[in-house]
Amino acid sequence: MEIGDLPPRQRATRYKDLAQAQRELADACDLPEIRATHLELAAMWARLAEEAERHADTPRPGDADESAAPAA
Repeated sequence: MEIGDLPPRQRATRYKDLAQAQRELADACDLPEIRATHLELAAMWARLAEEAERHADTPRPGDADESAAPAA
């Protein structure tokens, strides 16, 4: 399953895991330019996690309580 196919909260968790993995790679890296790249990637994954969490908290059309819908 692709990350984009996951529900927003699961996607956010996966993005956080990827950010942590990049931070760990950066910590283990001796070359400053490679370390910086890992940290940039970690920041990117962290931003994606935040965005996915925002989407998880935003109601989507069709998710509203059906009892609130007008009677047909």
